[in-house]
Amino acid sequence: MLWCGETRPGSVADITQARRSGLVDLLSDTRGPRILADAGYQGLGGQTGGQVLTPPRQRRGKNLEHLQ
Repeated sequence: MLWCGETRPGSVADITQARRSGLVDLLSDTRGPRILADAGYQGLGGQTGGQVLTPPRQRRGKNLEHLQ
């Protein structure tokens, strides 16, 4: 495990928790191994200088054409 933020009550999106906990600031100041993250963290790559890698965004309905 590389990071564990503090526990907060309620429902919070993954990316919001990463920003609030200081993880984005830590990663943007660090040059080391890149972190593979799930789609819940899309957008952090640009904010951390490419330190976080996430799957590419998929457009809704893009793969539905073959089902019709």
